Amino acid sequence: MSDEYTLEQEITLLEQDQALLKETLSEQRAKFASAADKAKVALKAQIQETERELQETRSRLESLKIEAGLVEIEQKTTPAKLHQVPPLPSFLENVPAQLKEMRAQLVAKPSPSEVNNNQKNPLVLYAPSGMGKSLLASVIAHDELIRRNYVSGIFWISLGSEPDITGLQMEMMRNLTGQNANFLDSEEGLSTLQAYCSKRACLVVLDNAWDVRDILAFSGLGQYCQLVVTTNQKELVEYVSHFMAATQHYTVKMLNTAQSLDLLKHYAGMKDDDAQFAEHGETLSDFCRGIPSALKLTGALLKQQVYTIPKLLEQLNSHACEDLPDTQACPLMRAMRVNVDSLGDASEHYIALAIFAEHNRIPVQAVLMLWQYLYHLTAEQAREFIIELSEQGLLELVGDLKTGYLSLQVAHYDYICAEAEFDKLHEHLLAAYRRLCGQHGWATGPKDGYFFEYLVMHLHTTQRQRELKNLLLDFDWIRTKLAYCGLHSLLNDYAWLQESDQDIALIADALQRAAPRLLSQLNNVEGVAAELLNQLWVKPSVDIQKLLNHAKEFAHDWQPPKR
Repeated sequence: MSDEYTLEQEITLLEQDQALLKETLSEQRAKFASAADKAKVALKAQIQETERELQETRSRLESLKIEAGLVEIEQKTTPAKLHQVPPLPSFLENVPAQLKEMRAQLVAKPSPSEVNNNQKNPLVLYAPSGMGKSLLASVIAHDELIRRNYVSGIFWISLGSEPDITGLQMEMMRNLTGQNANFLDSEEGLSTLQAYCSKRACLVVLDNAWDVRDILAFSGLGQYCQLVVTTNQKELVEYVSHFMAATQHYTVKMLNTAQSLDLLKHYAGMKDDDAQFAEHGETLSDFCRGIPSALKLTGALLKQQVYTIPKLLEQLNSHACEDLPDTQACPLMRAMRVNVDSLGDASEHYIALAIFAEHNRIPVQAVLMLWQYLYHLTAEQAREFIIELSEQGLLELVGDLKTGYLSLQVAHYDYICAEAEFDKLHEHLLAAYRRLCGQHGWATGPKDGYFFEYLVMHLHTTQRQRELKNLLLDFDWIRTKLAYCGLHSLLNDYAWLQESDQDIALIADALQRAAPRLLSQLNNVEGVAAELLNQLWVKPSVDIQKLLNHAKEFAHDWQPPKR
């Protein structure tokens, strides 16, 4: 009863503070309107400080009202649709008390400064990899009250160190409108998103951000739109605060001993009265240093009865930190080493996932194809292995085992990259795809969500420059890639050789010049052929002439433009 009384008292005091701050702000604005120019600088600073205090008070008040059950969800509002948001686990690990504060800020009405900045103040969640910041962001995205506030949609966008920002912007526009979106660069993408979202309420989660420019490419979408950013790059928090002064940032902290034991017990499937856990559980928990991912990996091994706790501790301590990737915490890398070793010969299958360009979006179909080629696994065996890896905490399956994709944490990916033999894996992946294409050429490859998107990257990495040039001079590749991936993706293909090959540079320039017309007829083979002919018909090289001869087969009525 006393707790409830204290909560009610605090709410009352905050309401009084809010009223006083509103009155102060009104007086400051009145003084600003009539003040001389010299005095306005100081008054403006005072107004900004009062607005900040008012926003903090409003957020705290909203948080307490939610806690006290005084704020009810408006049932008439349909919860926002989730786009690419990871599913929540059955057991939520590391959900800090900060969640209430963040939740309150997300559902609060825009402050005057947020209206002026044309976006709600961004939230940035920082922690080293494996600490649960993406999980916390996922909890936020799934929250029903938040979903009812961002009715235009909640969008999960995985960034990483080298994201295709324009492609991600196009994907968000497709999700918003239900129609294909095509633009050539991130500046056009941002302006398109800003125009469409200006009167809408969207929540955009930018997961695993590395570069402030990637964040700015989704900024200023509207006064009712919000950015939530997760990052393991500490300096990025400062950069974001520099460009977006009102950014709120939170550090996800390590679990304490009691929380660690509870989480370890859950993943190990052990009960409170388990004698082994009672004797050794705290020692194993201390080894993991409160890192949720390390606790999950070790707990999964215990649940599968791969090791007893004493034997697991022996295995974990047998690996020196110097022999493991130094990009992540040593306990997490030790847990990865023991988990991967426990797979036996099948560890090669898991390490082979390092060859895929995006660790957080690996299409299941592409994985099945590679494993079938390399290890002669049937589709059923491959799917069973994916489930095993998921249960062991080594990856996450998003969607189903036919059309879904695999997502690896940054720590998982760093580990398998350190173990992988990339030269061989690149060759194996290309050989597997070549077998699917047969004698008909690369342009007949599978539409599995990976092949058309990344074939050129793999050819360039293996230094097959002549083969890559032949591909980029193949009209079948051009028309198929345009229809399936769009002009932006095709131009990215040409960027690999554009600076070193004159023919490739000429075709890339021609595609850029024809962009306005190509964007309206990506599936029109005759139109695409005619545009290339119009742009390249004057004194082409021998190689480009072969391309044009092929294009003419689809543009029977084409005639050279009159000069």
